[in-house]
This record gives sequence, structure tokens and C-alpha cells, in this order.
Amino acid sequence: MKIVKEEKNVLNMVEMLMEDLSDPASLRAISRVPEPKGGMRYREVLQRLYLSLGIFHASVVIEFRDGKRKYYTFLARAIPDEAAKDFTECEVEAIGYIVEREKDGDIVYRIFEKSKLNNVKKLYSLISKVGDKYRWSDIEIYLKKIMEYDTYFWL
Repeated sequence: MKIVKEEKNVLNMVEMLMEDLSDPASLRAISRVPEPKGGMRYREVLQRLYLSLGIFHASVVIEFRDGKRKYYTFLARAIPDEAAKDFTECEVEAIGYIVEREKDGDIVYRIFEKSKLNNVKKLYSLISKVGDKYRWSDIEIYLKKIMEYDTYFWL
């Protein structure tokens, strides 16, 4: 396993995730943890966790057509403040890392520097942007799989 300490922060990691999701033709599959229940959106799950607990963990798994996998993992937590009435009034600290698994089994573990957000609105904005990109990519991957399926393979 190779460990790389990036000189970039978690916000740069979000940009890398957005870039990976921007090319659905190169992707075989994507998934996320925690997986929302039916009728709920992923961003709503993360927002509810943050509002209730002051913390959430989110992971996005991307499998590329060449066999490579990337596991993006984020942890966002409120920095407690006695003057705040709830977690929405606290600053937010975000940490993150990427685990890259090559087709041959090699692993690269990329650790990013912490980011501090002044308020939860910035965090929610990032979650929404990634959520929209994820949804678009998921639909594109699904449509591509449908197009590749050959109903008449036996002909």
C-alpha cells in the first residue's frame, strides 16, 4: 500500500470527485454509503444526520470501466460552540481521503488536509452539487448499460 499525503484540502477532493463523475462514459458503476431508504434523497440523509448528531460520514464508490476503483470518504463534523443554539450555527470541520484500487490489486491511500467551513450553508451547497452530479452520472451509466444489453444475443 502506498500512502500519499496530499497538499490539497478536502474541498479539492470534492472537485476531484466531481471530475470523476463528469465522465460517465468511463464509469462502470457508482454507489454511496449510507444508502438512502426509498423516497429519500442522499443529501437529505446527510443533512438529517448532521442536524441530529453534528456529524456525518459519507462515501462514494466509483468503479471505472478499466477495472480501477476509487473510494471517496468524507467526515464532516460541527465544531461545538456554547454560543450556538444548534449545529447549524457551528463551524464545520471536514476531513477526507481516497482509497484507489488498481485492477492489479495495488492500493494508493490519499490523505487530504482538513477544511474548515464557516457555516453549514457552504456544506449543504457542496452536498447538493455533488448530489446533482452523482444523480446525472448514475442515470447516464444506467442508460449506457441498457443500450449495451443485447436482447437478441442468440441471433
